Amino acid sequence: GLKGQMYDISENSNLIDLSISHNQISGTIPLSMQKHDFSQRFDVSSNRITGILSNDYKVSNTQTNLQLSVNRISGNLPDQFYSLSSNMTTFDVLVGNRYNCKNNIPPKGDPNSSLYSCASTDLDTAIFSW
Repeated sequence: GLKGQMYDISENSNLIDLSISHNQISGTIPLSMQKHDFSQRFDVSSNRITGILSNDYKVSNTQTNLQLSVNRISGNLPDQFYSLSSNMTTFDVLVGNRYNCKNNIPPKGDPNSSLYSCASTDLDTAIFSW
């Protein structure tokens, strides 16, 4: 499988589908990729991706698949995740990630939303252990 950091490949404006799931990709999703118009699929599930998602994360009206699950992504869920197009056939972003949710309610489009426990920013400080 693929190993290493996720590189920004969104400069290719013809890129409409990216599926690199079940690898050992690490690092964050570059901001420009979060704003790229993947009109079909963006699947980076089951990797080692960390960091936060921008509130400007773009989901195209024609995008049918968004999979970010089983990584280590955290932070606030982008607003657009709460109002996705009915074209979306696969929306799987919650499992394996720790997001803060609006009003402590996960987006209903994810099949695991009823089982998901939203994260909190109540303890937003470094913790040291010896």
